[in-house]
Amino acid sequence: MAEERKPEGLDLFTFALLALAVLFGLWYLSGGPAKFAARAGTGAETSSATSSSKFGLFSFVPVIPRFSLPPPPGVEGGFGSDFGGSDFTSPLGGNFALETGTAGGALKADNEYLRIRISPRAPKNILLTGFELRSTASGRGAAIPEGVPLPFTNQVNEKDPIFVNPSDTIYVNSGRSPVGYSFRVNKCSGYFEQFQNFQPSISLQCPRIEDEELPKPPNALSDQCLSYVRGLGTCSVPTSPDTDRLPQECINFVTERSGYNKCVEKYKNDKDFYKPEWRVFLNYSDPLWRNQREVIKLLDLNKETAAGATY
Repeated sequence: MAEERKPEGLDLFTFALLALAVLFGLWYLSGGPAKFAARAGTGAETSSATSSSKFGLFSFVPVIPRFSLPPPPGVEGGFGSDFGGSDFTSPLGGNFALETGTAGGALKADNEYLRIRISPRAPKNILLTGFELRSTASGRGAAIPEGVPLPFTNQVNEKDPIFVNPSDTIYVNSGRSPVGYSFRVNKCSGYFEQFQNFQPSISLQCPRIEDEELPKPPNALSDQCLSYVRGLGTCSVPTSPDTDRLPQECINFVTERSGYNKCVEKYKNDKDFYKPEWRVFLNYSDPLWRNQREVIKLLDLNKETAAGATY
């Protein structure tokens, strides 16, 4: 009897099955099902930065190295960015941004200031008094002093440690305070600008006298007085009212409602009375910072870097 032989095609079919099984196993081990599910849920990748180079059943994503470069001159550091190519060492790093303001260009200490901005995501009530601003180029610097949260004019004001909150701005002037102390800005602080000069200027947004409640008949103000009141500038005390043409009740009305202290007494309980701003003075007689090639750091209470600026 002739010997029965298996068809040769059977061996080829078996080999093909084995090859497919091996390829499937490799695809499965390389995370094939997870990749398929991710593509089904999110759609095809369209960004060139994340696209894959594909070969058959396999794909790979090119890895692009990342480099951390120092900021160019004039760039401020803060809110979590690197300063000089290095991470901040302070646990509070990322809550402050230090900006150069007029540093490097001011000829007088009274005109020289830095600006510190507090992140909107910062914790509340950060103690700023005791922080230092220090030049790594010259070694010069000073500590943030205490300030007056609610000052009054023509009296002694008690100083307290300065606490800052999210979104606050602190102007740190190298010179002496025109009013004798550092202070928190409020809606009446614009009165300080009438007889003093601040750098930068304090916003003139005091409540206007003409917006206050007017006397009712029979004590209503005359048309002449109302015209005078409407012509008064904001945040200013009339220095020489025209007593010859204004009735005494008009002069009394204006005098009783104008001036910083009277403004504070009337509006200090308003929700928007305090502004998110401090004016801090370091009491130097000459400019503190270098004209160029300067590196300034904001150091926390442990002398760790919380922010920095260069120019």
